[in-house]
Amino acid sequence: MQIPIRIRRLRGGDTAQMLALHTAAVTRACGPALSRQAVAAWLSGRTHSGFIKLVHKGERFCIAEGSGVGVLGFASWRGDELLSLYIHPDWQGLGIGKRLVAACEGQARADGWRLRRVTAIPTAESFYARLGFRRLRHSLRYKQGQAIPQVEMVRD
Repeated sequence: MQIPIRIRRLRGGDTAQMLALHTAAVTRACGPALSRQAVAAWLSGRTHSGFIKLVHKGERFCIAEGSGVGVLGFASWRGDELLSLYIHPDWQGLGIGKRLVAACEGQARADGWRLRRVTAIPTAESFYARLGFRRLRHSLRYKQGQAIPQVEMVRD
């Protein structure tokens, strides 16, 4: 489906849509690679007000908005690290993730930073490799006693 997509900064009214999108992305896109318990642990404690708290801690967000559709994806960064990238599963594979990363890179450059680090789930490794990141190491993070595999990546 082709619709106009605009990349913009976070607005306060976005957070409820972001939470729903995050849940869909983790459940449908990441879920097949994780146990149900790991998905539940990953999603636990998430609230739309939590996004605002992250902004107050210095995290910067870019939003992909579809004309007449609403929030299709979002990405965030702080310092030299890309912290999150989530695209609604119905809209994946259309270049939205690449556009969001580019928008974060532009904001970071304007603030004197260069995005050099990202930590992602292993199924996203090839996406980030196409953007110039290389694997540093595989690791696990634990939430509520559940191991969630991740890959730490860097670029020069």
